[in-house]
Amino acid sequence: MKTITKVVLLPLVLVAISAGSASAKGKHQGGCESKIAKLNEQITQAKAENNTDRVTSLESALSQVTDNCNAKNQIKGDVKKFKGDTKAALDPQKQAAKLEKRVQQGQENIKKIEADKQKALDAGKAKQAAKLDKKLEAEKARLTKFEEQLNQASGTTEPAAK
Repeated sequence: MKTITKVVLLPLVLVAISAGSASAKGKHQGGCESKIAKLNEQITQAKAENNTDRVTSLESALSQVTDNCNAKNQIKGDVKKFKGDTKAALDPQKQAAKLEKRVQQGQENIKKIEADKQKALDAGKAKQAAKLDKKLEAEKARLTKFEEQLNQASGTTEPAAK
């Protein structure tokens, strides 16, 4: 149970820290780039140590920080950079593939959060379930955003299958 708590809480703490420091730094891209670089460095270190739980949580945090920075720093409709890969952002097929991957990750995250919420409810932990419910709603909104971007990138108007 401690590992699950670490895996769930670490990304949340990192996002909270990154959101606070982004507002303190005036929400400029340099702060985001340094956070992303630090997370990538930590991911490399965790991979070298074969710490898969830490790698998973850091990759989740990286995804959230990247999304947060992009949402705050780019005008709607701009082609977004994904983990610093500007060539991929210019190639519509690569952009669509990355968005498909993010949609799939979002769907997996939703399933995991729903399972964690059910476990909390089964254990009688109403506060934890309420927190997970808020997290679930945020993840669903994030998934919807990715699905819309994917639809725009692929030129369709239908929502992606869930």
